[in-house]
Amino acid sequence: MDRKISDISRILEIENHLFLDNCCFTPTGAGHLLLKEIHKSKYYIDFNSEIFAQYSQFLYDFIPLFDHGNECEIAILPEVSREFLDARKIISKLIKNKPLYPRGASFKLIKESVESKSSIKFFLDLSKQFSDKLSEHLFETDDPRYTALCEMIYLLNEVFHLKKREDNRFGEHKIHESDTDERIVAALYYYSMFGDHNPAFITGDTDFIGLLSVSSEILRNNVFYPHNIHFNESLYYNPFKFYFDDGKDIKLRLNSKEANTDHNFIIKNKKFKNHLLTLWERFSTYNMPIM
Repeated sequence: MDRKISDISRILEIENHLFLDNCCFTPTGAGHLLLKEIHKSKYYIDFNSEIFAQYSQFLYDFIPLFDHGNECEIAILPEVSREFLDARKIISKLIKNKPLYPRGASFKLIKESVESKSSIKFFLDLSKQFSDKLSEHLFETDDPRYTALCEMIYLLNEVFHLKKREDNRFGEHKIHESDTDERIVAALYYYSMFGDHNPAFITGDTDFIGLLSVSSEILRNNVFYPHNIHFNESLYYNPFKFYFDDGKDIKLRLNSKEANTDHNFIIKNKKFKNHLLTLWERFSTYNMPIM
């Protein structure tokens, strides 16, 4: 079994509510292999069947985690599910546009290309099953407080440029306009504030190191008092945990309860500070039922 699946399974045993992103859904060390293989192959016969077998085995072993017997609930943002499905559609389209074998191929090559097509079909079928599983575990809310938190994270990224532009959905690059990362961070904060259990999150995307460490510190600043009281208390009494996959194993990177935060540091950018204060003021005016 892939090391990544074993690590995620271990974390499911100790957490209560676990958010996952698309970095979790590719085999260890194989993030870019699949698309590279598809792009370089002219015919089905050219495909490296071992790569497709590796991805198929990974998805096959991962699917049972969604129905594990533990109390921990897996949570998937709709944007994460949509990105996975979109990546699958891209791969399916690229593959289907390729011929089975070159003209004049020998019987042996024809036979091997048919076998290759069968293994690729198995991968596509598994990835469809996996996509269906993702859609069964969606985190969805129309609470305007979540929307306000998203806007805060958008603003922080816009000002501090916390995101790069690379990720591992079958080796596909992020869409430039994607706001999935910001929405995941906002979901962590939202669930910490209004959820029944403390949330956790696993990723291998380095963007989140900056997004979570910078946003969790700035949003707790006393300049936004009293609008962020509930936020500050929640990140301490119902803390989120951030697990990072460095390619070797998945380790706890940040526990919001244990974070050393200076609540009194001076935010020098007045325009940014005032904009963020406006968002906090709007957040505090919402009065909706808890989840």
